[in-house]
Amino acid sequence: MSRQRRGRRDFDALTEAQLIAGRTAARRVRVETAPPQTLGELLAAIDHVAEAATGERSFLHLGAMPRRT
Repeated sequence: MSRQRRGRRDFDALTEAQLIAGRTAARRVRVETAPPQTLGELLAAIDHVAEAATGERSFLHLGAMPRRT
């Protein structure tokens, strides 16, 4: 039983193997509307996420570590 690969790869090798083996489960997302926010609150939330992603406590600002051999 072989399946054709998609023309464009959207998944990593592990995910592709799980899809081919049928080892995935359907999931549903419940979408609930959030209460309205002011523009200032939205900008503050964006700043908070940006700081978390690139600040001193994040690993994203570090360069790649040299490989040990």
